[in-house]
Amino acid sequence: MKYLLFTLISLTIYPLLSDLTNWSLYNHKVVHSNTNRSKLKYEGNGAKVYANNNFDIYVFNPNKVTFGVSSSRPSGKKFYMNSNFFNKRAIGLVVENGVQKSRRVSGGGYFYVSGNQVNVQRGSCPRNIDYASQTILWGIDNGVTNKSLMRQRHAKQLTYRNIVGKNKNGDIIFIVSNFGGVVTIKDVIEEGVRQGIVEGVLFDGGTSVEYKFKDGWYSTSFTALSDAGKKLAGFGKPTTYIYVN
Repeated sequence: MKYLLFTLISLTIYPLLSDLTNWSLYNHKVVHSNTNRSKLKYEGNGAKVYANNNFDIYVFNPNKVTFGVSSSRPSGKKFYMNSNFFNKRAIGLVVENGVQKSRRVSGGGYFYVSGNQVNVQRGSCPRNIDYASQTILWGIDNGVTNKSLMRQRHAKQLTYRNIVGKNKNGDIIFIVSNFGGVVTIKDVIEEGVRQGIVEGVLFDGGTSVEYKFKDGWYSTSFTALSDAGKKLAGFGKPTTYIYVN
C-alpha cells in the first residue's frame, strides 16, 4: 500500500518538477552554444540520432521507414513529434489516412505523404494525399533561409524550437530542442543548414514541443510541458502529431 501511494505521488510530482525546471530555462536567457558538434548517439533501422547542447537531431531514410500524421498521441511508433498548437481545433491542413481533418491556410509550409513519397515543402501541397500537417512558418526554401522571419520580434525570443526538413538525398530530418535548447528561430534554422536541410518548415515551439524516439534499446524523449502541466495551465491537448514507423 505504501509503495502504491509513493508511486502515485511520484507520478504526480515528477512531471510538475520537470515543468518547473523547463519553465526556469524557458524564462531565462540561457547561455548556449550553437557551434557544438553533434555526436552520433544511435544508428539503425533507417534512423540516425545525433545530439548537441541545444538539439536532438533525427535523420530518417524514407526508403527504410514510413511516415504518417495522427490526431492523437501515437503509440508503438519509432518516433513522434507534436506538430500543432494547443487548440480545440488544428490550425492549417491536417490529413490523416487520406481524410482531411482540418482546412489549409495561406502561406507557411507542409509536411506530407503521398503513397511512398514523403516531402517537406513551402507554400503548397498536392490534393489527394495520405497524410499532411501544415505549419504557418517556413525556414528554408531551396537552400535559402527565411531572413524576413528571423528579423521578426517573436523570432528573437528564446524558447524551445523545432525545424522539420529534407536534405538533398531526400532524408527527412527533425531538429528539436532538448532540455537545454532554449533558442531563437535563427538558431534553429542555422542548425538546419548545418545538418544539410534544403527544404525546412517550423512547427509550433515553446511549451508545445513534445517528441519521443524509441528503437530497440535506445530511446530519447522531451516534453516541454507535461500533461499535468497542460491541465493546470488550462491548455488543450495537442491536436496533431507527425510519426515515423
